[in-house]
Amino acid sequence: MTQEQVAFVTMIIQAILALLQFALIGVGLWYTIETRRLRIHSGGQLKTLKQKVSLSYMPAFSIEIFRMDEAIFDPDLSKELDRVKPMYIREWENFVYCCRVINISAKPAKNLTLLLYDHAKDTYSKVKSISVLRGDNSRIFWIIEPRLSRDQINESMNIDYGRPSVTLIDQCLASDTSYALLIFCDINDSIYGVMRGFWFNEDADLMEEYKTQHFYVEP
Repeated sequence: MTQEQVAFVTMIIQAILALLQFALIGVGLWYTIETRRLRIHSGGQLKTLKQKVSLSYMPAFSIEIFRMDEAIFDPDLSKELDRVKPMYIREWENFVYCCRVINISAKPAKNLTLLLYDHAKDTYSKVKSISVLRGDNSRIFWIIEPRLSRDQINESMNIDYGRPSVTLIDQCLASDTSYALLIFCDINDSIYGVMRGFWFNEDADLMEEYKTQHFYVEP
């Protein structure tokens, strides 16, 4: 084999090796991109699965909002008023609203907190109930005049539930109305919220929005 032939064969081999190197780099890049895509897809599926599992434990609530001077016209509330008034005799005059929350599901809820937001004053009231509310049961929250600022409520809720609850409160503010917001946990400590807006008509009667909104709070 002549020197020219050896050089030609060497050049061919080098070209083949270069092509193989480029092919390996391409395969490596494809594997990296595909692995990342599958990881993202799997992560999304896992997140969706976790949310579905969490929602399967989610209690559902109905919220009714009353002014104290209107509550006496509701038979059940009137009985409850007579029962609890001696327990709150010193602070009874401070109660302005009451909210009845009804667990309309068969799933228990715990660590309940009722926030009432006055849009006109941009202030809050907060009432906490740590006991469990089982399915098909109700609870009444007696509420004083909203006086807490948004910063005070955010700090308090962050302590009670963590940062996600503050995000939920900010989300509810987008409704641009007064509202009652019930925040609670299921048996796995996932956090949820139920909100119902309200306003006052020309005769100063309290009017409730027709629907309640349920929220799942991302951990």
